[in-house]
Amino acid sequence: MKRGLVITMVGLAGGFPGTLTFGEPITFVFSGELTLVSDRDGVLNGEVEVGARFGGTYTFESTTPDSRPDDPEQGLYEGAITDITGHLFGSGGPLLFSGPPEELPDGLVNFILVADNVSGSPTDLYLASNLVSLSGNSVYFDLDLADFAATAIADDLLLLEPPLLELFDPSEFRLITEDDRLFLLGDIHEFRLVPEPATACLLGLAVAAAGSRATVRQSYVKEYNS
Repeated sequence: MKRGLVITMVGLAGGFPGTLTFGEPITFVFSGELTLVSDRDGVLNGEVEVGARFGGTYTFESTTPDSRPDDPEQGLYEGAITDITGHLFGSGGPLLFSGPPEELPDGLVNFILVADNVSGSPTDLYLASNLVSLSGNSVYFDLDLADFAATAIADDLLLLEPPLLELFDPSEFRLITEDDRLFLLGDIHEFRLVPEPATACLLGLAVAAAGSRATVRQSYVKEYNS
């Protein structure tokens, strides 16, 4: 199969408190449910069926430059994705997919595409694509979000925070081999931002403080009632 620009997406609803800093790697979390499973060569050993869950993360560099700076409608951020780690939750347990490889095949570039109100077809797109390994096979990983009302994305800049998932239809996940003999398609149900370490630390401190206050209250009540 000759691959063109695969519509792929990443958009998240909700997130954690905190402010993102431009220049730092950013990680998005995704999860959902498979709606189509075609495995002609039995790569998955019959363990993954329609309705199985999937989930994972991908990380990208927030400073990646736009490869199409003169195009006001589409921003193409080549080589942005630095890590993908996810699982398919089949009947035999979780199956890992991960990437990208240290070297991509000639002519293949991982990318994030952000399109705002594309001329001729009012559509907003957020697309992410890369190569991963699944059960020893090279597989194209795609996350695809499209908004045919063109209301979800304001410009073609690389998104540092996820757009609202509910503004997109379809919102799809794909794992596909080059020859299409393995083809997995799923609906994305969750997209969110991984908190920065500092934010996660603050959240942890808040939880710890709440636990300490609860312990003090319990001790006080115990003494008062004795």
